[in-house]
Amino acid sequence: MKVLNVVFCVLYGLIGKVVCFHCDENAAHCFTSLDIKSAFTMIGKGNISQVYVKDRAIYSINPAITDQVSIDDIITADGWNQTRHLITANGSMPGPSIIIYEKQKITILVTNHMINEAVTIHWHGIDQLGWPAMDGVAFVSQCPILSGQTFNYTFQPTFGGSYWYHSHVSNQRDMGMYGAFIVLR
Repeated sequence: MKVLNVVFCVLYGLIGKVVCFHCDENAAHCFTSLDIKSAFTMIGKGNISQVYVKDRAIYSINPAITDQVSIDDIITADGWNQTRHLITANGSMPGPSIIIYEKQKITILVTNHMINEAVTIHWHGIDQLGWPAMDGVAFVSQCPILSGQTFNYTFQPTFGGSYWYHSHVSNQRDMGMYGAFIVLR
């Protein structure tokens, strides 16, 4: 089972440049973090600038860069040849997979680095029995995380399975962030 999980993390990482968090099987309580930031699709780092797709390859609009641009440095989340605003977790979209084991407690420190927007993280399918303030629905089960603030989500899933998480953002025009949450038996 461990080999399968490592393969999943590596494969998922190759697809979306996502780093996976895998809790140690013997740990009673695990800790990880998500840094929530604004980003743009189809924008490269440094002097790469905006990119476009031609003949199944990515190129910079910067005329000084004539070689193909690696997809590893580009968030392509919503199609090609358009730049859109989106939310990332740890610099990626989708966010990193979080893998824990049944009955393990987990604390996920979520820091909001966005300038104007409040955010929460909603954990789909995770029963929040005894942890209702950890559900991640702004103004229903918790106050939103304001810019510059950190919120500690702590809960203990009781059932194994594949779940997902996503952001709730005060400005719904943005593409929200999502990621996989896996609870192993």
